[in-house]
Amino acid sequence: ANGCSSTTNSVSVQYLPVHNTTANTRHATIQAAINAATAGDNIDICAGTYNETLTVDKRLTLDGAGATTIINTTVAGTKAMLVTATGANATDRLVIKDMAFTGPGNTGGSDAISFEPAVAGGYVTVQNVTSSGHGVGVHFRSGSMTDAKVLNSTLNGNGFGVRVASAVTNMDGMLIDGCTMNNNNSSAISVNPSGTLTNINTNYTISNSTFANNSTAGVANQHDLSFFGFYGNASLSNVTLTSGNGTTANSNSYGIVFTRGSGSGPLGNVSLSNVTVNGFVGKGALTFQKYSDISGVSLNNVSL
Repeated sequence: ANGCSSTTNSVSVQYLPVHNTTANTRHATIQAAINAATAGDNIDICAGTYNETLTVDKRLTLDGAGATTIINTTVAGTKAMLVTATGANATDRLVIKDMAFTGPGNTGGSDAISFEPAVAGGYVTVQNVTSSGHGVGVHFRSGSMTDAKVLNSTLNGNGFGVRVASAVTNMDGMLIDGCTMNNNNSSAISVNPSGTLTNINTNYTISNSTFANNSTAGVANQHDLSFFGFYGNASLSNVTLTSGNGTTANSNSYGIVFTRGSGSGPLGNVSLSNVTVNGFVGKGALTFQKYSDISGVSLNNVSL
């Protein structure tokens, strides 16, 4: 959290809770601060409820005050934050952190954060963010991405927790660490849901995270952790997944599933270490489907 405080102008009595600390300018709304900013600026957002729908079209750091900085969306199908920009490199990242997103319901297109880069890019970080009541908590909707991170975030009660759409033609490097994803209507994590084999999804790392009571709708192919049309590299470590609706199995759902989707071919290097799948699994707790070669799979201390 940024620890910022608001200021008032004794003449006009303006409330300006959004502070561009790079340019030292203050603004009444988050979008006004974004519009006035220059790429690379840091924008601190004070505690409060912001009834805004935002477009982030330049590389910025948007830093709230924690769970008390609330981006509230009330219209179904509306994206709370549309991000069309990307970071510049691994050091100069686009960062969204320390804020909460509340939405109107866990179905439809009401993403909390939707990444739709105008050009191939990456180097984006979502950190210490909470999302509830959205179609997707963190949605990579389109484009080509390198080095995306979702860190220390709680994505509960959405349609999906994290979703990498099949319109994303390349995702090389995704880190999900220290996250909690519970009670989502569909998958906690869904990669390439249409199974498009021309897409490249590789170098996924999921670590130090817990997943419980997801795929609550029990719909076919909405698995807890789903890697579809996947033949890249992945690492899962220190992961606990509790499948099912608390007392019953989601009959159409796997726990953790890697599937090529169609045809046959080798899977990349996939390692699971200190991974537990428990609860009420409708299908397989851990499944590898339609691969000609899974010699790159390694399991260490995996409990199913």
